[in-house]
Amino acid sequence: MEWKREFEIGVELIDGHNRQLFERFGRLLDGARGWDDAGFDETLAFLEARAVDQLEEERRLMLASGYPLAEEHARAHARFVETVREVAEQRRASRASPWPGAKLTLFLSSWLREHVLDLDQDLGRFLRTHPGRGAGDEAPQAALEP
Repeated sequence: MEWKREFEIGVELIDGHNRQLFERFGRLLDGARGWDDAGFDETLAFLEARAVDQLEEERRLMLASGYPLAEEHARAHARFVETVREVAEQRRASRASPWPGAKLTLFLSSWLREHVLDLDQDLGRFLRTHPGRGAGDEAPQAALEP
């Protein structure tokens, strides 16, 4: 699964995050073909640290803009964080097991399709048609791509 321009929502902050997720997912798939432990661990570490921070940035942007589906979107982010943490715990418990890798691969495949191509698209439409709404009017407008 590769990043395509059609996946962009017109909000650079979120588009940048999503491009990174697609890139990491590609690395994960490449590693899975040869079962590259280092590649899997690198992707998992990225997801545990940076991706979680990125989701928080997106949450703040949604709240600042007054996005009406912010809570629903945040729940989807919470499920992402929970799944990544679950997989990380499973990986630490049994490094020899292929299941954490399989679970993460299936989850990310689904997440990228459903979240990026549905929920994020809706958020992008809202932000493009309601620039500068809510508290911190500069933040939502500044995140929009030129």
